[in-house]
Amino acid sequence: MSDRYCVKCGRRIIGIAGLLCLDCKLDKTPESQDESLRYSELYYDTKDMSSIMVLSERQVRRKAHDDQIPGKVPGIKRHLFDKKKVDKWREGGYKIPKTPKLPKPPTSPLQEEALAKCRKKDHSWLSDPKYDGIAYTSKPTTVKQTKYTVLAGYKRTCYFCKFSTFVLA
Repeated sequence: MSDRYCVKCGRRIIGIAGLLCLDCKLDKTPESQDESLRYSELYYDTKDMSSIMVLSERQVRRKAHDDQIPGKVPGIKRHLFDKKKVDKWREGGYKIPKTPKLPKPPTSPLQEEALAKCRKKDHSWLSDPKYDGIAYTSKPTTVKQTKYTVLAGYKRTCYFCKFSTFVLA
């Protein structure tokens, strides 16, 4: 689908039918508006983003839905992206800053006990099976100790600080 341009002012027509842009249809020229900035100067649409990111428009919409593209304008059906936020994101190498996830508050006496030990940097409780699934996650794994020795056990990760250790099976 090719781009359409307003026959009166020459601006690109996005999202409306006809030969005139919305400003010309409403008989608003940029000089008569309080702000000379129009939405095409403030926002990118999916077509702009697809050309920037070299993706299809569908992929852009999917990434926006998954919050992989910053600056999506909320509350409207149409996918528009704030140019300032997107440009800053592009300058940063397309990396989304991750917000640190805070640990969930303890919900049982065992979790409270484990959290108290964790805050004191004492993770000896990771070898105790009563905390399994409550205060740490356990994943079966093997560790190569020497050329001929392999140890089988569990990698246990603290639920609160993500400290992990190897415990023999």
